[in-house]
Amino acid sequence: MMNLIDPHPAPRNKRLKPKPFAKLLAKQSTPKALQKSERNLARLDWLCEQLLHTSVRMLLADIWARYHGNIAADATLIPGTGRPNPTDKGMRRGNADPHSGRYRRGGKHDGQGAKTDKAGYELEISVMVWDKPGQNTVFPSLITAVGFHRPGEIIGSGVRLLDSHQRRGFTSGLVIVDRAYNGEKPRNFHIPVRQRGCELVIDYKKPDLGLQNQWRDLILVDGNWYVTWMPQDLIDAAKNYNTRVSDPPQPREAQATARQNHLPGLPRQTRCLPNEAERAPRQRRIPAFHVSHSRHLHGNRPCQREARRQTRHTSDRHHPDGCWSPSRTE
Repeated sequence: MMNLIDPHPAPRNKRLKPKPFAKLLAKQSTPKALQKSERNLARLDWLCEQLLHTSVRMLLADIWARYHGNIAADATLIPGTGRPNPTDKGMRRGNADPHSGRYRRGGKHDGQGAKTDKAGYELEISVMVWDKPGQNTVFPSLITAVGFHRPGEIIGSGVRLLDSHQRRGFTSGLVIVDRAYNGEKPRNFHIPVRQRGCELVIDYKKPDLGLQNQWRDLILVDGNWYVTWMPQDLIDAAKNYNTRVSDPPQPREAQATARQNHLPGLPRQTRCLPNEAERAPRQRRIPAFHVSHSRHLHGNRPCQREARRQTRHTSDRHHPDGCWSPSRTE
């Protein structure tokens, strides 16, 4: 059975010396071996999901109706036995599993050779999340998808996890992740997630908080567009909170509420990705994307066509499902 689902087959009853390990790597680097590894990894993920979905399928229909597809994704260490393998592939393996990685607590979790590094793999999971605080009794927070990778080798794993989750029938919702995912290149994570109909809930590093860019009468603050006359204390609200400024001008909750009064006068359902309307055919319906994290997709400029349309917005151009459809005459 293991031959059908093991993505990294290797002898695991001894620590390989440099020459046998180099021979093993050369054998597994051929196109045929790489294809088999990808196939077995997909099989392993599928097998684990079937075990998890046994509990998911037990939910009643009325409970499923309360869930709107939001997930929180993260990875955790699955420790292995023995010492971690050295970072130098030319040295003898320190672990009986020659492919196991090194894990460290901080950063990208990719061990760099410290004594505190641990041997093992990372288990990646997506968990059901409610819409608002206090709704934790509406439905259980079950795991909907799993994945495996070596510590630090996270590129593409977040999107694969979302694809697995959406195979359960969910095509939208929030994807809540930490900076390990947010630090990926947009083409590897941010853009694919948005293309799958989801919105991102992500965190910025301290230097990236506050004013990030400006376009005409709009300013980009903490990933959202606001009007330029928003007070400076609201622009720096998140920055001051994260740096623990003493005696802030307003409580954090009050500042968050005050920011809402400085959002552009553009209804949520008419916002779109920057330049998306310009590239779309005249008769194509444009999905309703929230502008809050669009800086990861096409730069820091809001959709010019939508900005010009703020003063001449009409309700007859809205589709009942929340999508905006351009008129023929524009």
